[in-house]
Amino acid sequence: MGGTDDRSGATPPSPPGRNGPRALCTSEDVNNLAYALCIKGRGDRRVVPRRAQAHDALAELAHRHADSAHALAHARATATPTTVGKEMAVFAHRLSRQLRRIASADYLGKISGATGTFGAHVAAATRRRLARPLASLSSKASVDSGTR
Repeated sequence: MGGTDDRSGATPPSPPGRNGPRALCTSEDVNNLAYALCIKGRGDRRVVPRRAQAHDALAELAHRHADSAHALAHARATATPTTVGKEMAVFAHRLSRQLRRIASADYLGKISGATGTFGAHVAAATRRRLARPLASLSSKASVDSGTR
């Protein structure tokens, strides 16, 4: 699993399949995916729980102050009377909407490889598959014509 063998000094081979997906990745590919996973992890472990606590506190304030009258003013003009509870409920609702968006977000990354796109890997594999039969045909043709 990576270290050197004490007896011969040679590095033992990795287990089968261990390097498979990484073989075509560049460091940019790895970093791109790591950033997405870090941001998702931070959101899941820190941001969402703290915002959920804030939501719960706002909802509790909304219930506690449902009857507390509050006169709003906007641009130095009085506005429609409201309650503190109603305004806290509006904030709680907006926060819950944002929490749902965060929870349903897709954290995407890209794997382009050193060639630019995955399509280049497909093209290379197709070329190798086509080259084998053509090579056998050309060697067979040279044997048949006696030029080998």
